Amino acid sequence: MRAKLAAADLSGANLKDANLNFSDLRGTVFDEETNIPDKWRLAADVATHGGAGRDLKGAHLGWTDLAGVNLSGANLEGAELRSALLGGTNLEDANLKGPT
Repeated sequence: MRAKLAAADLSGANLKDANLNFSDLRGTVFDEETNIPDKWRLAADVATHGGAGRDLKGAHLGWTDLAGVNLSGANLEGAELRSALLGGTNLEDANLKGPT
């Protein structure tokens, strides 16, 4: 929990049961052999590349570190953001509508 994994090469790692809540995953490298839940692959991708204008409808991003990430114009309708770190995150024009 809250591991500093920024820019770590996790190729081939088994992180299936790892608690990655609030971990810094910016620039983290995964490969097809990395055993990690899709939630964390997505969180690492968004933290690294941003999510401006991206369709993240229904995405599971709770307990992730997205502080300072550009999510302007992103579709976050129904996305799970509970306890996500969002300080300094750009949410301008983002769709934050709850689940329907």
